[in-house]
Amino acid sequence: MNSNEELSLREILYTLYKWKKYILLGFIALAGLTFFLQQSTSTKENIYKATSQIRIQGIFYIPSFIRDIGVDIKPIKFDVEAEEKKVISEENLKTALSILGWELTSQNISKVRNSIRISSSSRQNIISIEAYSQSPLEAKDIANAVAEAYVRNSTTWFLKAVDSSLEFLKASSIELGSRLKDTYSELGRLSEKTGIINPDVQLSYEIRRIKEINEKISEIDSKISTIEELFSAISRAPDQTKRILSNPETIFMKDGIPESKEAIETIKKYIGKLIAVDESIAETYKKYTELEKKRDELLLKFSEKHPAIAEIDKQTTQMFDDVLVKARITLAKLKTERKKAELEIQEAREKIKQISSNISEYYYLANNVDILSRILENYSNALLELKMNSAMLRGIAEVYRSATVPTEPVRKNFRNLIISLLVAGAGSILIAFMLESLDTRFKTPEDIVLSVKVPIAGIIYKSNKVKDAVSDIRYIDKLLYEKIRSIRINLVLSAYSRNLKILVCSSLPEEGKTFVSYNLATSFAEVGFNTALLDLNLRHNYISTKFQIQDEKSFIHYLEKTKSLEDIKYKIKDNLDLYGLAPNISVSPDIISSRAFSEFIKDLSNKHEIIISDSPPLLIPDILPAVKLFDIVLIVYDASRTGARTLRRIVNSLREAGAKDMKIVANKVEPELKSFYYYPYHNRYIKKYYYEEGK
Repeated sequence: MNSNEELSLREILYTLYKWKKYILLGFIALAGLTFFLQQSTSTKENIYKATSQIRIQGIFYIPSFIRDIGVDIKPIKFDVEAEEKKVISEENLKTALSILGWELTSQNISKVRNSIRISSSSRQNIISIEAYSQSPLEAKDIANAVAEAYVRNSTTWFLKAVDSSLEFLKASSIELGSRLKDTYSELGRLSEKTGIINPDVQLSYEIRRIKEINEKISEIDSKISTIEELFSAISRAPDQTKRILSNPETIFMKDGIPESKEAIETIKKYIGKLIAVDESIAETYKKYTELEKKRDELLLKFSEKHPAIAEIDKQTTQMFDDVLVKARITLAKLKTERKKAELEIQEAREKIKQISSNISEYYYLANNVDILSRILENYSNALLELKMNSAMLRGIAEVYRSATVPTEPVRKNFRNLIISLLVAGAGSILIAFMLESLDTRFKTPEDIVLSVKVPIAGIIYKSNKVKDAVSDIRYIDKLLYEKIRSIRINLVLSAYSRNLKILVCSSLPEEGKTFVSYNLATSFAEVGFNTALLDLNLRHNYISTKFQIQDEKSFIHYLEKTKSLEDIKYKIKDNLDLYGLAPNISVSPDIISSRAFSEFIKDLSNKHEIIISDSPPLLIPDILPAVKLFDIVLIVYDASRTGARTLRRIVNSLREAGAKDMKIVANKVEPELKSFYYYPYHNRYIKKYYYEEGK
């Protein structure tokens, strides 16, 4: 099968699953209507029904047991479907013909098969055999003969199944052991090649490492600035000095710095800052103060030309020369240390890139190791159970209730029933494809990207656990928390700088933009980013209402220049501040187009590393004039109800408004729709980690 055929089959199965409720309702309605019409036009005939029942004892057949292997080995149970097939098998029907004393022909086998109907009860381990015939005696004889034939054959089938299953399990265990060994080797080679051991922990470590190094660079830059400021203040040629001091290799070249005695007073002004940069200068300055004290004492007795005073002046000049030399040495060390820190940041970014590019393959192999290990364990348990069952062999089945001669006829028409089911099946499927043709929603993430030319930043499945958009999902739905976390990592990795201004919007109301805004801001804050959450939904400011923002905390006062940022911020938690609007304040949406609002966003960016803004739906174009102020526009798309045409119109509006970078978050995706997941093995691993193991 080529790739196009595979895609077509996937779309067909997806359509049938999506409209399953309508298919079921249509099937029931069409089947009932078709059967009623056929029954009302068909001729009546007298048919008699006789029923015989078989009860299965404590030991059952193995084929049903084998079908569970590799998924979950459970205690042996009554397999309804497998036993029903055995009752109407050709081998059992031949035995029944022998009991009836009929000739063994294909016509007689077909006659018996067409005259019986099988039903069962897994709770009581009972199989019912209903035989239909125009002769009541023949109906009774057929039902009893088929039941007796099943009882005779059941022991033989069980022993054959045990032998076959034992051989199968032995061969499969050897093959699985080999595959598990190969998969372990592949995982080991990948880990050795890429250095991936625990991707989540390693990514968090590298991001934290980059933050710490940046803080270190800021501290180094402050010290460098202090030293360069001193040399610039005492230099005869500041431009030449700045150029020479910019490189550790040229720091000790002549650069227009005068002798220290000409710059002693200037150096004294900076001595406190220099000591903060290099503590060893403190000792030199201490000696200088002692000499100054001694010089003042000598001046009380002698003139400045006295040899002792001249010697002190000479020592003082030498000390300040030493200060300048130490400053140069410290400056060279700081610049070298800064270059080393920049290389460490580059190394950490390369590590993040390497882990991200190999994370899918790592999770795929790790998931395979887990699955193969469980299957191999199940096979071992199955071998033990099979041996125990074969040793405990006793009566497999018995006739629980024999058929009696029926006295009243029944109406039965298999042909009408089959036709009704076929018509209902075809009709209900046709209904599903008609509904699908009228559905304008996207089917897969690839469809979204191809249609609107905007990348997917993340996918959030539909969860019934979250009742409030402003709630801490970390303790409500851990898998949903991981989805928000992955969106945050994607935004950080795709950004050109550490400071980010993110506008979260949607086409229609209630698509989840407030939920994404709040939880994405919380996620950034939890990993140490200084984050601002800005509530720009002026018509329905849910976040501000939830946190009960008062009039004095409304950001409109900052736009009016009556309050500072510190006055209007509302601290939600560490690293997360809310800037909102009191519900009782009526504000014109035109403030978003004002120069004061642009300055407000700029000031917020200077104060915070991350700005996340919750906006009104874009079908109300209040926010469009401010789109160009943000680095990333995050479009929250409700995959369960929003049409493709609506999303395309909104994306075009954002492009025309000057959006710099757009990304889409597919929200409210049904968990069962695997086509909406980029990394099925990754998602399966996360789900198992948090829910099956209770972590």
